Amino acid sequence: MKIKKLLFATAMMGLSGTVFAVPSMQLDIPGASYIGVNPDSSLTETTVTTNDTFDLLALLQPGASDAANGVTVNNWESLNYYISAAVWPKTDIAGIFGSFDYTYGGTTTTVNVTGDMSYGTPPLAIMLKDSADLQDHGIFETYFFEIAIDFTASSPQAKEYNAQTDPDATIETCNVGDKCMYYETISFDLANLSKDIDLHLDFYALDPSSTMENKILIDFARFSKDAATDRTVKVPEPTSLALMGLGLLGLGVARRRMN
Repeated sequence: MKIKKLLFATAMMGLSGTVFAVPSMQLDIPGASYIGVNPDSSLTETTVTTNDTFDLLALLQPGASDAANGVTVNNWESLNYYISAAVWPKTDIAGIFGSFDYTYGGTTTTVNVTGDMSYGTPPLAIMLKDSADLQDHGIFETYFFEIAIDFTASSPQAKEYNAQTDPDATIETCNVGDKCMYYETISFDLANLSKDIDLHLDFYALDPSSTMENKILIDFARFSKDAATDRTVKVPEPTSLALMGLGLLGLGVARRRMN
């Protein structure tokens, strides 16, 4: 089940009554919030969680793509699917920032940041820049790690929903007559990852004939359907502390916001 809060509601009011088509590829996080408009471009139109542990849902609806050669009802089982877990704020400096774990298909993998990661823009390739690269959308170039996932006819199905415009949607059983989508779940644990950094998550599909020298990008989750973590606890301004309790100010406890 997922319950999400819509942030910046006033910015979304103008969208009321507008019908959004459900895309072929989306990311969602149960219990997260959808940020519509944000001065920080790396978190604009993004599903965001503040938790160390969370489930990431990769949602796939074959045939719903708006890409010229996207995920279709004929090719979807043959494609190679990936989640990119990228360091943000973006950096080109290698360092030791702890690690994170992800569990998929019953196997848990530990990723050392940045030791086990690659620098650049996904998909992972020998060429630093090529036509298959995702757009930077405020995230790349940075360190990232690719997680391979599988979609088959036996993948679980749910009634379709739009992760952007259905903030209170739930994962519902897909019944006869419903429009359905497949989904795969990747569980993350960021408890050992430095609070100085977070992860930005993208979802894309490659042609199976892709090689390290020649990546063929078939489709990707639009950047309004990506996801991220934002675990840094912001300390209130002194004025906010005053509103919370004048007694604290009397004790000289006044802090500045940590960015």
